[in-house]
Amino acid sequence: MDDVDLGRRRIRIGGAAQSMPELVHQLLCEWLAERHRLWPHTPNRHVLLSRASAARAEPVSDYFLSWHLAMQDVPLEHLRADRVLHEAVAVDADPLHLAAAFGLSTQTAIDYSEIARNLLVRPVEDQAPSVGG
Repeated sequence: MDDVDLGRRRIRIGGAAQSMPELVHQLLCEWLAERHRLWPHTPNRHVLLSRASAARAEPVSDYFLSWHLAMQDVPLEHLRADRVLHEAVAVDADPLHLAAAFGLSTQTAIDYSEIARNLLVRPVEDQAPSVGG
């Protein structure tokens, strides 16, 4: 909760403050209202809570996230990869920044940087559809 500034529509991720897109702001506001309805007196400062974590100070478990996302057919690993790629595009494909911000290996940071460079040169919207697609 300490990383969220709804009034300024900013969120801190990995120590870096970023603007919050309108959809994220709207969904976060709705979730925080629901969170308060379900657990009005929780001492937990994490945004995501479960019945088990609401009475403690720890975040929800990786299993909790993975299970709930899997129910929506969204693997947790895909969210992380999307987040890393978004950051790579935002920092002009700087592999050193990616390695430091996400704890990536050198080669993985370079791989994300190459993908980001390709997107910066030719965004997905500008690419021709693939054969048969």
